[in-house]
Amino acid sequence: MSLLGILAAAIAGAASLTSPANPLSNADKGLLQCYRPDVQNKTCQSIAAYQVTGPETYDNRAVIPVAQNATLETHTPVVIRGNAVCGSIRAEDITAGVLRVDNHEVDPATAKPVLEQIAQTMAPLVGKEICTRYESSDGGLTAKISIDGTYKPDQDQTVLWVNPSDGYTVTP
Repeated sequence: MSLLGILAAAIAGAASLTSPANPLSNADKGLLQCYRPDVQNKTCQSIAAYQVTGPETYDNRAVIPVAQNATLETHTPVVIRGNAVCGSIRAEDITAGVLRVDNHEVDPATAKPVLEQIAQTMAPLVGKEICTRYESSDGGLTAKISIDGTYKPDQDQTVLWVNPSDGYTVTP
């Protein structure tokens, strides 16, 4: 999956079938979403966490790989809409992100040109509404992503809710 697809899925959010009224009820319990989990190695293609910011609104903290040894952490507002979690990629969320290399935070001034390049790469998705709904699947959930109302079956991903203490990390 491309960087565009990974970031789109991570920002779009995830849902739990345990509470249709609140698809992020597992996040409210402190759990994280692990996209494309490798349970044996405790790795994820991306990880998302949520912090309540208001009624049916959250800050989505997404960590995605941007290189073999580098990750990007972004914060993006998302909203629960029906049975989906929706948000839009914003260039300012990317350029304000935290770049880490070998798990060490890169100085913001040094990271700035890299973050600007990532924002340019993501430009085709900037401003588009990305909604994710979830269906039960073997071993977890399948994320079903729509961009500006159009379902993108090639973006389907397995998602597993994990506890932060489980030690999952992001790998490309």
